[in-house]
Amino acid sequence: MLQQIVSLTSQNQISIPVKMVREWGLDKKPSKVMVTKIDDEIRIKPAPDFWSVVGSMKSDVVLSDDQLRKARGEFEKKWARKL
Repeated sequence: MLQQIVSLTSQNQISIPVKMVREWGLDKKPSKVMVTKIDDEIRIKPAPDFWSVVGSMKSDVVLSDDQLRKARGEFEKKWARKL
């Protein structure tokens, strides 16, 4: 088990030790982690990347990057702010 004490900043941020980041393979690209509170513990683990599921859902819809960006922008304007 790898264990290390880290500092909590005034903005409630911590840095994950580089050895752990490398072990998880998170040092190669921008990544997300899942933070979970269980009783008096905080657990941090790598979160699945959205793009890692590419191809897992079949669809006949084919859009260019520009079309996807436009669709995302429309969604944000019309729906995301309502939620």
